[in-house]
Amino acid sequence: MGWIDICIKKTISAVIAFSFISAIGNNAFDLYAQVCPQEAYQWPIDSAYVQKQLNGVFMEYRKGSTASADHFHDGIDIQATKGTSVLPCSNDMTVIGVTYDSAGTASNRYPDHSLYLQELDAPYRIFFYTHLEAIYVQLGETVSMSVELAQTNKLNHVHFNQGANTTEVNPLYSFVETRLCPFVDNGLPSKSHSIRRSPKPLRLPV
Repeated sequence: MGWIDICIKKTISAVIAFSFISAIGNNAFDLYAQVCPQEAYQWPIDSAYVQKQLNGVFMEYRKGSTASADHFHDGIDIQATKGTSVLPCSNDMTVIGVTYDSAGTASNRYPDHSLYLQELDAPYRIFFYTHLEAIYVQLGETVSMSVELAQTNKLNHVHFNQGANTTEVNPLYSFVETRLCPFVDNGLPSKSHSIRRSPKPLRLPV
């Protein structure tokens, strides 16, 4: 694929993304239904049929306060100001896990709750939400996409992933139907690292 082909594809993607961002209400839902695959799921915060800004991506490397705390990010961080409504990403789901927790320093604690939801119908996907301030659903409750599950806390984003613990997958896969939609990546590729060729030939063990 040549550079011109890439630019054409990026231009088409930009038009689609602009259409989603510009659409509101029923128009956004209609556009979602036309462009997104049948097995796709919506964004898990208010205005669910419009693409959101990401503050963190799947499997990015993150430094911890100690070497043992270094890790790869197992979800995506969706920007959302404190108090944003958090929604089911798919219809007919059940709440299979609720965790009430807190974070911060001893003098500045804040709620940092989490939810696990699972689809009642095939493909029975599991979704995880965290960094929540208030939770409005209970364990075992069945919810539809119009139900407000919770609100985001002071971290100003919701961490979201598909899959149970240790089996997470990237919700932004572009070439599979079971993904978050709408999502169009308009960023041009950039080179951040270079590979140096070794001056000595590589000797393989025999």
